[in-house]
Amino acid sequence: MVNAPDLEGYTFLGWGPAATEEGSGWRVRSDYFARCHRCGDLISLWTEADESCRCGRLYKDWSAGRFGHSDGDVSIAIYSQN
Repeated sequence: MVNAPDLEGYTFLGWGPAATEEGSGWRVRSDYFARCHRCGDLISLWTEADESCRCGRLYKDWSAGRFGHSDGDVSIAIYSQN
């Protein structure tokens, strides 16, 4: 399991959707990235591409409007790129 927060070139903002701004949902910005706590892969919150991490637990299905992690949203580490 990968532990946040250290990741060169990025600033750790927190865990889950609350780390992306105030409120209950995900806020996307071009400099926001989600990191899988299992395999450590990063997924951009901005791009309109369907993506998943190497282990398949963190996923983004842009066309269906779904984003999350098999272990729950609070297990997603959020970063901004420096």
